[in-house]
Amino acid sequence: MEEVNCPDCESDNNTEVFVTKFKKIQESLWPTEKDIKGAALAIFRIINLYRLNITELMLGNIKNYTTSPMTTKEVFQISHVASDENMIYDEIVWLQALYKLFKENRIEKGVYSLEHIDRSLASAYSRYGMPWESLKYIQECLETKPDNKGCLRDKVYYEMKVKDIPATSREKKLEKENKTEDKIKYEALCRGDKLLSDTAVARQNVSFVQCRFLTKD
Repeated sequence: MEEVNCPDCESDNNTEVFVTKFKKIQESLWPTEKDIKGAALAIFRIINLYRLNITELMLGNIKNYTTSPMTTKEVFQISHVASDENMIYDEIVWLQALYKLFKENRIEKGVYSLEHIDRSLASAYSRYGMPWESLKYIQECLETKPDNKGCLRDKVYYEMKVKDIPATSREKKLEKENKTEDKIKYEALCRGDKLLSDTAVARQNVSFVQCRFLTKD
């Protein structure tokens, strides 16, 4: 049985802590892959737990806290962790937020272009089983750079994948995983939602209440 504890989940500033931790790792001289992976996964957990607005988080606005905004490079590094961990839904939603900020010129772009985001989103959608969505982003890439060899290759590849999928099966949508009732209650407890009656709260020191999720594994 695997036990997952979240002893400090009742503190909203955990979000700020995780994002700040990632920033510090980025700014350190020799950040390890393990450091970046751990911080990135923590950010995804906290996003899902507190239902945070991802674009605002990227801009450095985290509930009642403000930190330095992320750069496109940092956002991509986090998306690579999601990809490596097969967290495709999270990867897509994360990249969609970057796509929006990038097109609105609200994020530091560095050496990146829209082509990088288009191709990354196309790849993620293909792995999610929606190559027809991949083609939309590749088409955008080709509209700005008709001779882009990478996008031309991608277009051929995704068109072949779409052909292998019957038209009647192309109705799949981007959806979050279905959570069990126990998992929903666990996340609510971690957010600090009121699950206990006033009588139950009065019988214990609520400062010691922890959210804990047990899985049979």
